[in-house]
Amino acid sequence: MSIRSFVVLVLSTVLVYGCSDPKEPNEKNFSMAIEDYYAKTDKYCFGKRIKEEIHGDLPHYEALSSIGLLKIIRKGRKWGNRFAIFDLTDKGKRVYVPNRGFCYGTLSVSNIVNYTEPQNLFGRKIVRVKYKYKLVDIPDWALSLAADNNHKDYILSLMKSQINSQNEATDTLMLTGKGWVHEKLL
Repeated sequence: MSIRSFVVLVLSTVLVYGCSDPKEPNEKNFSMAIEDYYAKTDKYCFGKRIKEEIHGDLPHYEALSSIGLLKIIRKGRKWGNRFAIFDLTDKGKRVYVPNRGFCYGTLSVSNIVNYTEPQNLFGRKIVRVKYKYKLVDIPDWALSLAADNNHKDYILSLMKSQINSQNEATDTLMLTGKGWVHEKLL
């Protein structure tokens, strides 16, 4: 066998076996489906209400204001509750995502803990996947807020715990003609 024939054989083998089937129930396909879903949601974003009255306790908006992403354009009291209207600063305009808010990271699956065997349900194959994840691509403003212990707010506390720890979740995926997708995308 010539060297050229050998190279062609090796490359053909790599192409055939190297390309995975997106419909195959495996950890790689499940990770991709989960990450794809969360990339399309606003789960790791907050503060999307801009230029409208926000009533009650406003600590996460005030925290965004304290680091220069928002500015207060009006505040006061109405019916005994505090309210404020916020707008984006120039710095805030660079990081604000329309209809999502201020996104503080992207979900990255660290590993698949386990998953069920694919089962038929109403004519579709489904699988439950338990996985560990962490947030990546965390912007500097989010790291700054996460490091600041002066802000006492549920949303900021949740953000801080998600940034600083390995998390675990379980989701349901469904098999489509193009591969595995999160159930909420169907």
